[in-house]
Amino acid sequence: MFKVSVLALFVLLTGLGAALAADLKGMISAVSEATRTITVDGVAIVVPPGISMNTFALGQNVSVTYTTANGVNTMAPVTKAAK
Repeated sequence: MFKVSVLALFVLLTGLGAALAADLKGMISAVSEATRTITVDGVAIVVPPGISMNTFALGQNVSVTYTTANGVNTMAPVTKAAK
């Protein structure tokens, strides 16, 4: 019974972690077209296909929503932050 409870708790916790999103506002400090990543306030975020890398520039202020799965931060739709 204990093993089943531990397994159920593990499945519940890992499933919840995958569904959570984080919001980040800050300045872009790096853009890599080779890896399709941007870095905002020290957080590397993968830009998914369908979002042009030309959208991003060094020094640009952005508001980013992303999810983390298997240690990889993946971006949701992004908007430019108001000045």
